Amino acid sequence: MNKLIKTANNMILKSSFLKKLDVLLYITISLFLLGDIFRKIAIYYKLSFVRYTSLTKIIVLFIFLFHLFINRKNYLYNNISKKFIQYGLLLIGFFIIGQLVIDNELLFVERIKFNLIYLSRYILLYIVFIVFIPLITHTEYNLKHFYFIEKIFLVNTLLILLSFTFNIQLFSTYSGRFGFMGVYNTHNQVSYYFILFILFYYYKFIFKNEKPIKLIFVVVISFLIGTKKIYFFNLLLFSHYILNQKLYKKKSFYLLTISGIIIFTLFIEQIKLIFFQKFDVFVNIYQEKGLVTSITSYRNTLFFKVINDTILNHWNFLNYIFGGSEFYKLRVEFGWVDIYLFFGIFGLLVYFLFFKKLLIITGYNKFYLVVLVVVLGVDFFAGGFVSSANQPILFLLITAYFIQIKNQMNQLKVNALN
Repeated sequence: MNKLIKTANNMILKSSFLKKLDVLLYITISLFLLGDIFRKIAIYYKLSFVRYTSLTKIIVLFIFLFHLFINRKNYLYNNISKKFIQYGLLLIGFFIIGQLVIDNELLFVERIKFNLIYLSRYILLYIVFIVFIPLITHTEYNLKHFYFIEKIFLVNTLLILLSFTFNIQLFSTYSGRFGFMGVYNTHNQVSYYFILFILFYYYKFIFKNEKPIKLIFVVVISFLIGTKKIYFFNLLLFSHYILNQKLYKKKSFYLLTISGIIIFTLFIEQIKLIFFQKFDVFVNIYQEKGLVTSITSYRNTLFFKVINDTILNHWNFLNYIFGGSEFYKLRVEFGWVDIYLFFGIFGLLVYFLFFKKLLIITGYNKFYLVVLVVVLGVDFFAGGFVSSANQPILFLLITAYFIQIKNQMNQLKVNALN
């Protein structure tokens, strides 16, 4: 009898804990959105305080840490959360060792202080998954938070279309360059949001046989963002679709390709004029510094500068293992190069184990592996995914979608056996 009562009490406590996570996830999404909106307005109207996104993220981070502390037993009993906690603590340890051994003119405490904001950005990815993994892995989780953030995304996509149509500079991606991002805070944020949602809609179209209305709409609007990473991603997506569907075996494919080449040739001068007008910054960098520099937005130059200024001048053997960043001075913004600089070779290994664990809990879903390869590949060349505070929530919910697919398949197997 006592055992039954204890089991019932545990179920009630677990249900209460999951309800808290449900509310906390809604609060997190809403606060991040409000931070983006207020910052956008503050910058446009040149208000004295503009760091609303930083403010909301600090608030959310403290809420997460407080929540983790008061619910620590729930997380320590969850094997996945426990593993992610270990990964996060290892990264913090590597960071401290790297800052301790680097040959730098600043005191150790000052180096920690100046790099703290970058540490918080890297660790937030782990904290988000630690906090919400019990919710998204639960068999009865219904993905309502994902559909909530999807509605926000689609409204913002319409806003981007309106901004382009009426040239609303409040929602522009860059100052003095072509591109619109709606209410989102940075070009990295809007790019990765589009990449993740396009991959989601592409999956639904290819594997779930859903109508491609959302996919086509979002892909078309993505060209209005104005970031190189989204253009590169769309090129890869089109290539994958051609190969996956074996369109190269159809005559219509070659007919459309030849027609496209003819149209492009006929209107080459008009196309060049539009390109030079919309992407004049890219063209100027190309003319002055070359193609590689224009494509990487000076990241190749920063890469060699970091090697000369930081690695060759300030690193010793231990820094190659544990890292030793001077991000308060200089960052490359090649995503995985920055991780190596910050956490060393051991840090790269921890990230590999983290993403491998995510793949495992999705049941080694092949398309989820595609998602990982795409976003981490884009991050390698353009940065802004692993080190950003904006991407973890949507990435968490995309992961949740594939976890629930695995749970549904497992349930079907159980039902078949019964």
